[in-house]
Amino acid sequence: MTEPTDSANVAPADGLSTAADPSGAAFAYTLSEPEGPQLAPGLAPTLAAWREMLIQQGLINLTSSFEMAHAYGSLSVRDPDSAIAFTMAPPGGTETFAERQLLRIQGYNLERSWVEATGLEPPSVDTLLHAALYAADSRIQWVFQCRSEALAEELDTLGIPIVGPRVDEDPEAPLPAWARTLRLLNENRSRPLVLAIPGRTASIFACGTTARDAGGLLLVYLARALEQRFQRLLPG
Repeated sequence: MTEPTDSANVAPADGLSTAADPSGAAFAYTLSEPEGPQLAPGLAPTLAAWREMLIQQGLINLTSSFEMAHAYGSLSVRDPDSAIAFTMAPPGGTETFAERQLLRIQGYNLERSWVEATGLEPPSVDTLLHAALYAADSRIQWVFQCRSEALAEELDTLGIPIVGPRVDEDPEAPLPAWARTLRLLNENRSRPLVLAIPGRTASIFACGTTARDAGGLLLVYLARALEQRFQRLLPG
């Protein structure tokens, strides 16, 4: 294991594990058991509250399967005392928030698709997308990732930026999702921001300086998406 680091540009340690991620994306990690708190003091109530609200809205899922968890979103928050570290609350587990459910990312290398984590469950490849968002802008302190059929249906009408390849890119050598995410953030400087990564069901990311910024904007977009749906379904 490596020692915790505040640098995103570090080399992976020996003893890497390869994530069994269904996406097939190349991804490696080091994982160690926590030796102390995974979350900075005072942040747990906010994270727990928003996690419960998003569960109630069906935006994240409580699947206990690692193979499925990547598809159901997660919440993360930057460590205010570190330039690079952040803590994630993956979607698995129970409705009642518990410290043991947390995963702390202490270091990462985006170009080598590697993260250094402490926790009881392995990280998923989506960890790289959270890392890319934090690396792109110091104003981003919270990232909410979710899956929403309603939002996925209305990406165009809501004007949600989509992370995707450009027409001039080499289809044989596409940029990884984290690199396209960095590019999109540079092109959309407003914060908070909601963006989407396409797939079988779009993965929606909301990022902002506060949890209220990120979560509030996400819920506003969800309400607007549902209004669009009902405008099509209801008479008049």
